[in-house]
Amino acid sequence: GDAACESASRCLQAMRSVICSNKCGTTGAAYFAAVVSTLPKQLGQKGALENQEEMCSALLFILRRALPQLPPSLVAGRINDIVAALTPVFRSSSSEMIVRQALQCLSC
Repeated sequence: GDAACESASRCLQAMRSVICSNKCGTTGAAYFAAVVSTLPKQLGQKGALENQEEMCSALLFILRRALPQLPPSLVAGRINDIVAALTPVFRSSSSEMIVRQALQCLSC
């Protein structure tokens, strides 16, 4: 919905700002790294899945869009990081939509 799109847009803008401030290219790999490092922090916050579903959804959307842009060898090399970032979703989310989005990340 519109709220999810707005959240994704805000996430992308924030990530772009950080990526550019670090003088990195705005590539799929940069966004992937940003999401993989941000998602566990976001999900680690107490009550994050219940209270910040839009933000989690936005991060999962960005991850789903970034993964196909990456070389398979990079994804394979970081699969443990991806699974570790997504594990809290499977363990504690009561939102079917969030779980589906996480599963879609694994099927990219």
